[in-house]
Amino acid sequence: MTALTISYFGLVYGIERLFQVTLGYHSVWLSVAAFALMALVFQPIKIGIQRLVDRLFFHAPHEELARRMERLEQEIRQADKLKAISLLAAGMAHEIKNPLSTLKTFAEFLPEKAHDPEFLRTFQPLVTKEVSRIDHIVRQLMNFAKPAPTQLQPVQVTNLLEETLSFLTSDCLKHRVQVHRVYDCDESVQADPQQLRQVFLNLLLNSLEAMDGQGGELAVATARHNGHLQVTIEDTGPGISKADLTHVFDPFFTTKASGTGLGLSVVQGIITEHRGRIDITSAPGHGTTVTLKFPLG
Repeated sequence: MTALTISYFGLVYGIERLFQVTLGYHSVWLSVAAFALMALVFQPIKIGIQRLVDRLFFHAPHEELARRMERLEQEIRQADKLKAISLLAAGMAHEIKNPLSTLKTFAEFLPEKAHDPEFLRTFQPLVTKEVSRIDHIVRQLMNFAKPAPTQLQPVQVTNLLEETLSFLTSDCLKHRVQVHRVYDCDESVQADPQQLRQVFLNLLLNSLEAMDGQGGELAVATARHNGHLQVTIEDTGPGISKADLTHVFDPFFTTKASGTGLGLSVVQGIITEHRGRIDITSAPGHGTTVTLKFPLG
């Protein structure tokens, strides 16, 4: 179609120049009128050629192709939903299986060892712990599957980051982590403060847990970048392998011994709801960098 269009307008220009030489006129307005007239003639020719190309190469008119593409996109979205549901079901079954095994064992031995103080001392804290674990998994699953409605309001991100870091002071000391702050942008964004606090808490805890037992440094920075507020959280932990990095946002994917694998999935959902973006870069042995971008204005 591009080649035909260029050829057509080349032909139009040649004919118009021929008319100028033959008829001897040099009026710019007459040239413009001639071009306009030939352009009007070209449009139905172009439409006819486009329909011919659609039928010859795609065996359908343009309107039918558009309807087919729309149906295909709907089928892809439906397939993605079904895939997400299957992942959730499989992950839920895997995560709850271990705590249920503990509860089952306790229930089986309880009738014959109800008066055994050693048995009760051993299993009572275990049962409480496993029930809490199931409750935690269910809550995270509910946040992932059906997050609370977003209540947008002006939020100063640096203040929210400071509040979250203050809350994690004891964790920083426990993990022997030094925190560095570089706040180069104090502008507010339209966001839900509770959901944004959940995002920062989850990401900062991930960084601290990655440096558990070996100490390290945690750098938190804000900056203005291409009309966005950019938040960077960088740690000096062991990093994430290239194979694992492609799955960090998948539900129930985790490399932690006691993790549920829903944290980053929830974070990604919240960021998307705020019209933002999250990127994670990492290399084994060189730490991990999380970059968040929120639109300003």
